Amino acid sequence: QFPHRHHIALLRPKMPFATVNAAAPVRLFYEVHRPSGWEPGKERGRCFLCMGFQTEGYTWEPQVQFLNQLGFVCATFDNRGCGRSGRPVYRYTTKMLARDAMELLCVELGWKPGEVHALAISMGGMYGLEMLAGLTEGVYSDISHGSAAFRSAALLVTQTAGWRRGLEGFLPLGFFPERCVCGLARTDCQSQDLQGHGASLLQGVVAK
Repeated sequence: QFPHRHHIALLRPKMPFATVNAAAPVRLFYEVHRPSGWEPGKERGRCFLCMGFQTEGYTWEPQVQFLNQLGFVCATFDNRGCGRSGRPVYRYTTKMLARDAMELLCVELGWKPGEVHALAISMGGMYGLEMLAGLTEGVYSDISHGSAAFRSAALLVTQTAGWRRGLEGFLPLGFFPERCVCGLARTDCQSQDLQGHGASLLQGVVAK
């Protein structure tokens, strides 16, 4: 049984912030979760988890515990406009959120996307599409350490309407790495149902 959400911040030590995205600067709060007995370079792999609209990164707690038990190091963060991250007052876009996440991953953490499992849900899945496409198209070539794709990706996307062009229900599979799980969820599902579905997707992609 996890403590109430408002108590979690009080139980945790102060964690890092990173200022990212020179075109639309924002200060992001993030955490790195390591397995018990972790030693540098000896983890099973690395996971980068992108959360949805107005939901803080600590909501990944059950998935992080699962992945840590498997030996993965995990990074979670609060999106701009949410939690302990900055809240600039102007319109946000999925491209902007994707750039935030990629700079946190590649510049602040220094992780190479080709060695990272990308996990995302809801709005995180929406800008996750931008991240996958941007890597393929070279948008992040200035920071991506030569990677053109993530090692794997698991996205639960609540909608693709308005993303790049009219997809008519089809996701752009050419942008996805070889090992990828992607689900398109009905937008009338309850949040709890989406979280449960997302947990199954995310656990499956890295457990193989």
